[in-house]
Order: sequence, then C-alpha cells, then structure tokens
Amino acid sequence: MPPSTGFFQLDERDIQDAGFSSNPRKLRVFSVVVSVLLLCAAGALIFVSTRHSSASPSTHCSFNVQLSSADPSNFAFDVVFILGAQAQRNLSSGVIVPAFHTQSRVEAGSVIYHDYAVKRFIISGGYNVGVRYDLVNNTVFASANFSFEAFALARQWPSESEIMKRVMCEELGVPAASVLLEETSATTDENAKLGAVILSRSNFFTRSNNAGAEKSRLRVGVLTNLFHMPRAILSFENELASSLCQSGPSIDLVPLYVEDYIPFSHYQDSNWIALMENYYSTKRGGRLWNATALADIMHLRQEQGIQSSLSVSSLV
Repeated sequence: MPPSTGFFQLDERDIQDAGFSSNPRKLRVFSVVVSVLLLCAAGALIFVSTRHSSASPSTHCSFNVQLSSADPSNFAFDVVFILGAQAQRNLSSGVIVPAFHTQSRVEAGSVIYHDYAVKRFIISGGYNVGVRYDLVNNTVFASANFSFEAFALARQWPSESEIMKRVMCEELGVPAASVLLEETSATTDENAKLGAVILSRSNFFTRSNNAGAEKSRLRVGVLTNLFHMPRAILSFENELASSLCQSGPSIDLVPLYVEDYIPFSHYQDSNWIALMENYYSTKRGGRLWNATALADIMHLRQEQGIQSSLSVSSLV
C-alpha cells in the first residue's frame, strides 16, 4: 500500500517512477521529508490566519442613538457638531454673515458652551457660495452646482464654518480653542463622513481620556434645527456606525435641537421664540410644522430654565 500523507496519497506508479520500490530506506526518507514540508505549510497557514484575525477591526462596539434631545442631567459630551448652513451678504454693509437659521445654530451652540459647560465643538460646513447659493440676491439654488469650477471659485469667499466661528468666538464669547472647523463638506452626508474622519484621528477624541486610559465610550452631540435633524441624525448614525464604530470605542449619538436652546440666548435681545414661530409658519425641510406648538414648548422651556426636560423633539 502506498504511504499516506493525510493530504494526498502516492499511488504505485509514483513510487515506481521515483525508483523507491527497490529501496525501502529511500522510501522512508522521502515520506519523512514530505511530512515535514506539509507540517511547515500548515504552520504558515495558521500564522497568516492569526495575523489577519488580530488586524481585523473590532466588532464589539455598541452604537446607541438617542431619539429625544439630551437629558439636561447628563450633558457630558466629548464633542458637539454644529452643522453649517447658508451664508448671506448683508445688503447694507456688504459683510458676509450667517443666514437666519445658520445664526440660530451659532447662538444655540454658545448657549450650550456657557450654560451646559460643553467645551469642544466642530463646526462642519465648507465653501459653498456659488455651489449651494449665491451672494448677489442671497438665493438658494434649486439644484446645487457640484462642478469642479464651482468649488474652485467658491474659495473666493469664507467657508460656512469660518463665518459661524467668527460670530461664535468674536461676538458670543466662545474661545477659539474650543471650536474646530471642518471646511470641505457641501452636504449633510459629507458633514457626517468628514466628521467621522476627524473623530477617528489617533489620540484626538476616541483613543484616551484625560487620565491617559483607553476611552470606552464616545458621546457625540449633533446640533441643528428641528426641520433638519431627522436627515442629519440618520446621516451621522450611518456614517459613524459603519466607519468609526468599527475601530474605536462605543458611541452615544445624541440630537441637540437648536429650538431647545435658542430661547436662552440673549444676544442682541432677539425674541427668538417669535422669530422661530414665524420661520416655521411656512414649509421647512419639505414639510409643514406646528409653529404654535413649537412656540409653546420654547416658552415653557424658557420658564422652566436650562434644566427643563421638555423638547421640541416631540414634534418630529
């Protein structure tokens, strides 16, 4: 019977052709050599498999998306994203300033800094003049112009995030070191995608806490308007879960509605509740909202103070 290797067998013709049938000693040596080679090959496969397994991303990350706004008793955020939006030219002075809803995001962010002690913000919004809107009549394009030329020419003007940071820091008292800019995005999905890139940077937010130990959870807030939040939180959920959560700590993603915090802004004594009620009296984000109910919630929050658990999220 021919010798067996466990992986293949040598038939009689193989033995005869190799000249082993008349030399048993030579046959034994050949069998030993083949066995050693097969053991080496098996060891190499195990080594490669082990290395591949250890280099694979961790799949033990948990991802939690909170549906309502933040609990005021648990406002310990690692970072809050403020999503950029339209800029406008002041037709009197010519200065480029945030549009109404963009300004509301900036002021809500300053409230969260001063009243809730959140110290790290990322404003996400790129160079979008001529891409999403113009400064001649301050009109938003029906269809965005994502051409190479439009993006190249857009650099003549400041980015949305730069305009927002200027107001937040120079006029609302937030330190410049607390506000990081992401200046490439032109869509909500890109806000999330590029935000994930920033969060994944080594030793930035995800790798260690102040004591130098490995951070097990990352708490991320997304600040935007009520009409924009459903789309925004879905984009961040999809992007962070598919990219960041595969290689970093577990993530808590929390929506922060501008309309919950803007009643506590006293910048220029603006009556934000009345302004928001009027703003939501027409379609926003493709739908009509209950502007009266919105104003009522904002009034109640203002009366109850910053620890109020009421939220405009109930209108979503």
